[in-house]
Amino acid sequence: TFQTCTDVIFFASLSNTSFLPPHKATFVELNKRCQQDFGVTPHPTEMVDTWNYVNKLNNSSHILFVNGLQDMWAGGSVLWNVSDTVVAINIEDGAHHSDLSHEGPTDQDTDDVKQAYIEIETIIKKWLNEIQVKQN
Repeated sequence: TFQTCTDVIFFASLSNTSFLPPHKATFVELNKRCQQDFGVTPHPTEMVDTWNYVNKLNNSSHILFVNGLQDMWAGGSVLWNVSDTVVAINIEDGAHHSDLSHEGPTDQDTDDVKQAYIEIETIIKKWLNEIQVKQN
């Protein structure tokens, strides 16, 4: 729809385990479709820019944004590090909630999801250690 090309950037990939044919969505493909169908160019960071998240985050700390870039909601997230303690981890082949498995990474996860788990654990341990040192 027009709205998915302008207000809420929406695209989804399908894996080999889906009952639908596999399909990897990309911003290049989305841009081409939006140009063809509606003559518009998607702006994936527009919600972030419009709502001025970054300025609101400047006085924040210890926030970890984990984004599966194959998730339609990634366009509304913070996709870059705002500071040393407001950090974004982007998972190229990640889907919605790829990082929230209660088991941690499994053999079925992609290499970038597995790497994201390592990064998340490393960052959180570092932050907890820093907090602990300050309290002692």
